[in-house]
Amino acid sequence: MKVTENDIGQEGLGNGGKIIVFIFLLLIIAGTATVAYLKSQDVDLKSISLKDVIDRSFIKRNTKYQLSTAEFDYDANLNVDFGTHKGYIVKCSRDNLIYLDSNANEQWTYPLSLNNPVLKTSGSYLLVADYGAKSILTFSGKEMRWEKELDNNITNADINSKGYVTVVHGEERSRGAVSVYNRQGMNCFTIGKAENFILSSKVSSKAKSAIINSVDTSGISVNTLLEFTDLNGKMLDNKIIKENTVFPSIWFMENDSLLVVGDSMFMILDKDFNEKLHQSVKGKIFSSCISDGKYAVVAANPEETTGIFESGSSRIWVYDTEGQKISEYNLKGEVRNINSYDDIIAVNSGNKLRFIDLGGELLAEYSSSEDIKEVFFISRREVLAICKDKFLVIKMK
Repeated sequence: MKVTENDIGQEGLGNGGKIIVFIFLLLIIAGTATVAYLKSQDVDLKSISLKDVIDRSFIKRNTKYQLSTAEFDYDANLNVDFGTHKGYIVKCSRDNLIYLDSNANEQWTYPLSLNNPVLKTSGSYLLVADYGAKSILTFSGKEMRWEKELDNNITNADINSKGYVTVVHGEERSRGAVSVYNRQGMNCFTIGKAENFILSSKVSSKAKSAIINSVDTSGISVNTLLEFTDLNGKMLDNKIIKENTVFPSIWFMENDSLLVVGDSMFMILDKDFNEKLHQSVKGKIFSSCISDGKYAVVAANPEETTGIFESGSSRIWVYDTEGQKISEYNLKGEVRNINSYDDIIAVNSGNKLRFIDLGGELLAEYSSSEDIKEVFFISRREVLAICKDKFLVIKMK
């Protein structure tokens, strides 16, 4: 039997069938748009759950999480440094590097022989640096990538999401130097400073440039010098000098914008190192971080605290890369530290842990009988809280 176009038109779907097809097409379009959005946010589609997708969407902006907590003891006398990496709790001591799951079960161990190990993580990379000594090691998951013994002692170190390492160390003919290594452990360059003390150095998120943060103490005041180089060590023309200011924290965002934070002032610089925001506070800046790769988050007391028994109040400010404030969250008392995972921010005030989103909405809060020293994200809904002689794993459900 021959079927003509006219036959198809006459025997096509009814109204009910057309509605089903229309809804099906809408679901395909919505699913495609969601996948494209998640990819644009650098989300690992293999590891994210459907609940995480819903939580990150506009459908469920006012999520309120229920919390469950597990406590685990550790020996505080062992000079242990904690962190998180690829879904693991990382416990680093002088003798070994141990990966634990969220139930504190040991998953992997790497032997060490260090004096004062410090952990740094970014993306899929982990760095162990022996401060005051000469060893550095880099890892990606359970793979040790490379290790190196420097000629001089390490005073600071950092690793970026592409595996580039910056090390601030001593040098015989200068007050200090910076060495940059690529992900294979090859030296990109070393720059020494004859007059300034180098506090820190970082490689940009896209591995196109590096910043050297140093201070000049030769005069009456302490002045900070921010210098920028390419990855061959060539100094760029951009240079920033700030009087009577020290910047202990510097963060690169995913588009190579910078958040530069002092104790009473912070700046946002664009990828060409031009100031987009310069903000002073009368009180004190407690902590800072980058959220979702593209938002600067600053915790501060905006006013000077008055009165012996007055603990003051704190603000959590969220800014975009253009320096525009997009939200604010207020709380009583001081903030110990903050950290983030994707669009969730953990605010640690010592005896209380709050979870907020980028819009400044409270998602959950946890009151602790122990003083929380620091907090890290294990995953988007699992948090590691470090106390004096125990650590907590807090799960959001």
